[in-house]
Amino acid sequence: MFYKMIISTITNKNYQRYVPWFVFFITKSYPDYKVKIYLTENIIHKKAFEFVKTDNVQYIENSFKKYSKNNQELKTLLFFTREYENTYQAGDIDVLICREKPSLEQYYLNLCKENKMIYHSYCRQNTKRMITGSHFVTLEYFRIMKPIILKYQKLHLQKKLNLEIARNEHILYNMLTEAKLKILPQQFSTLHGFHLGIWRNQKNASPRLINLTPLYHLSWYDFFLKIEKTPEYKKLTELLPLYEIPRMKNNMEDYIKNI
Repeated sequence: MFYKMIISTITNKNYQRYVPWFVFFITKSYPDYKVKIYLTENIIHKKAFEFVKTDNVQYIENSFKKYSKNNQELKTLLFFTREYENTYQAGDIDVLICREKPSLEQYYLNLCKENKMIYHSYCRQNTKRMITGSHFVTLEYFRIMKPIILKYQKLHLQKKLNLEIARNEHILYNMLTEAKLKILPQQFSTLHGFHLGIWRNQKNASPRLINLTPLYHLSWYDFFLKIEKTPEYKKLTELLPLYEIPRMKNNMEDYIKNI
């Protein structure tokens, strides 16, 4: 079946609670996209996972069994996946992706065309040899990168990537450099929705974070409020509540009051 785009990500049991929410907001935002979730263990929150599942959602349990999976190794594994459509490889699963105009797919295709590239990500600001974890790639990218992906998979299995020192973004930088693909310097970026990790350890996000992309945050929040009214949202809240969401809501309401 042809999909407009694939959104893929990988997670371990520590972050599984975010998966149903990640899936739910994508299916509400872009119902014609495929969602592919690589899980390193069996599904824990089975009722919530099944509740948000549609024909376009695929869960792959016990993925990458042969690989060690500390945090950096886990994130690196996402760069080794190869798909059959344009793909947004999401480095963060604790995100409520919200519908945007242009769509997520068109946004990245426009950037690829503008920069004459077959993928889109860039070097992190004030860093050397580190690429952002959220990575849009085209079919042409998969064709060119296949031998390099296979090579780095092997190095990973042989524990030769030095991930005790290097970060996953370093590995991606090395892969792109080896393929002789152009690497962009720091540019504007967005996770295309609310990054709940901001509210995991604090009740209020710094206003500076919202002020970096105020129009995006306000647009996302408008979309969030529409989804919040649906019976599916209420049911998912009963099945798997996330304490970060009320914190995000309170923070956004305070922000709006002060505009």
